[in-house]
Amino acid sequence: IGAKGVYCTGDNFLTWTPVNQGIRGLSTRTITRGPGGAILAATYEGNIYSTSDEGATWIVGNISAEAGPHLHGNTLFAGTGGNLFRSADNGATWLMLPQFYEFVSGPAYTFYSKGDTLFAGTSGFSGIYYSTDNGETWNATSGIWNLNPNGGYPTVISITSIGKVMYAGTINGVFKSIDNGLSWNTCYPAMANIPIRSIVARDGFVFAGTSNFYDDPNLSAIGVYRSEDDGLSWIAVNSGLGNLDVGSMVFNGTDLYAGTKAGVYKSTNNGTGWTTFNEGFSTVPNATSLYIKDNYMYSGNWTITTPVHRRALSGSIPLQPVAISGSAAPCIGSTQTYSVPNIPGETYSWQVPSNWIITNGNGTSTITV
Repeated sequence: IGAKGVYCTGDNFLTWTPVNQGIRGLSTRTITRGPGGAILAATYEGNIYSTSDEGATWIVGNISAEAGPHLHGNTLFAGTGGNLFRSADNGATWLMLPQFYEFVSGPAYTFYSKGDTLFAGTSGFSGIYYSTDNGETWNATSGIWNLNPNGGYPTVISITSIGKVMYAGTINGVFKSIDNGLSWNTCYPAMANIPIRSIVARDGFVFAGTSNFYDDPNLSAIGVYRSEDDGLSWIAVNSGLGNLDVGSMVFNGTDLYAGTKAGVYKSTNNGTGWTTFNEGFSTVPNATSLYIKDNYMYSGNWTITTPVHRRALSGSIPLQPVAISGSAAPCIGSTQTYSVPNIPGETYSWQVPSNWIITNGNGTSTITV
């Protein structure tokens, strides 16, 4: 069942409209930016959700995404069921691109934009494919399949770049391209046979987040690895990292954040040391995806009770509370309750008329007067 939730009809069952104000009870696969400043979240249970009010309410979409959603220019791309879909109207309608499946012969696992070129990391013959015409036609890159040390088709699950140099994380380690992604070479033997789920780069450093997502009992060398010589050598930088199964990484300025199976960690010194960044979580999540917007971090979680979590970054200003809930015309002498949605870690200062008395809850998101 892909389209879950509650729907309503006002035209004798001819059309139905979803009326879901949240994504509670779902596990988030990817959280990323959408058109017009919106935030998109794809769930493992199906559907892409969108929010334009910093996560206060979510709108359920009409397609699921096993890869993406990815915003390329003004166009959204999503891969599901081995097929590729494209939307030019912010996800209202989707067009299937059969030429992708026919040419690639394998599902997409990740997308990456570099200028006008859209890259797709796949499990197809060449691993990475690219399009320069907004997904109409696709071209194969070279090097990944024939250099795969285990033979067979590779699976590319993460891509990043610094200038002309690009890096790709696969289930067999890191690959590198020095010609804008046309051809690839391995970063072996330093990073051989380790699944690279997330890869990011900044200021001459490349970071690879590794994950044992196949639960291989023989795989022990996981965690965060760093290269300072364009991928020629790598060192593990896991001091303070409480969990080595890394599903996502993201930079905010010079601060690096890692999402793991035991929550979020932060490094201010290029991975040399890590500290926990889990304040506000009701339960420590499996942070499968991280996204930063307007001084807030959004964490997509493999946690049923908190599919998407938002917290303020250091030094940022919390969002203004929404409208206060409670009676606007209470009777004199009555006891009333007023509240706003609670943001973990924040305190609240209430102002009431001079002849009112706060009897409980001052400093919290709910007061009794």
